[in-house]
Amino acid sequence: MKTVEELHTVLEKQTGASNLLPVTQQIIASLGITSIEEWTKALEDKNLAALFSHESTPTQDMFVFAQSLIQKAKASVIDHLSTLAEYDLSELDETAVTVLAGIKKEGRE
Repeated sequence: MKTVEELHTVLEKQTGASNLLPVTQQIIASLGITSIEEWTKALEDKNLAALFSHESTPTQDMFVFAQSLIQKAKASVIDHLSTLAEYDLSELDETAVTVLAGIKKEGRE
């Protein structure tokens, strides 16, 4: 999922109170939000909020934690691939919050 709208669309397909989702750090990480302002705006979306369990207490700290997980994951991938001779990271480009492009293996993207 790349946007809050995509998450909203997926979650809309679920019906009934028993299908409400808790807001977890993993869900926050999957939202692809790139700033605290976007996170705050997402929390204000009543339709999106209605899809989550009322027991959850999303906070800015959870958002910051999720963003740190994303950054650590990207760094780990880059660090690992840079140790492998068949990978070329000279054209590495972050095309989205969770997407790294421009990586070549044995000359092929």
